[in-house]
Amino acid sequence: KMFTVKEIINGGEIIVYPNWVWERKLGNKVRVLGFHPPIDEREVGFDFAKKKLIVLLNDKEVELFKPTFIDKYGEDILFCHVYLDGIDIKNYFPEFK
Repeated sequence: KMFTVKEIINGGEIIVYPNWVWERKLGNKVRVLGFHPPIDEREVGFDFAKKKLIVLLNDKEVELFKPTFIDKYGEDILFCHVYLDGIDIKNYFPEFK
C-alpha cells in the first residue's frame, strides 16, 4: 500500500496519508527505522536531517515495510522502514547510520 508523506516532523518522523493500520491500531505518524538522525531541534545536525528528509519525501508516495512496534507518546507512532521508489530511505542517510 502506498502512503503520501504530508508532513516532516523532524529528521526521522513523518506524517502519512491515508492512515496506517497495524495490530488493530490506526494512526498517521511514522518513525523511520534504519538510521539515527537527531530528533531534538537542539541537537547538532537536526536542521540538516529535517531539510534532507523534506527534499526527499515531502508530498511523495512511500511504502511502509517491516513495522516493528507502536510507541505511544500521547498518540500512536508506527516504527517501520520507509521505501521511496523501492529504495529504503536509510540509504540516503549514511551520515546517520
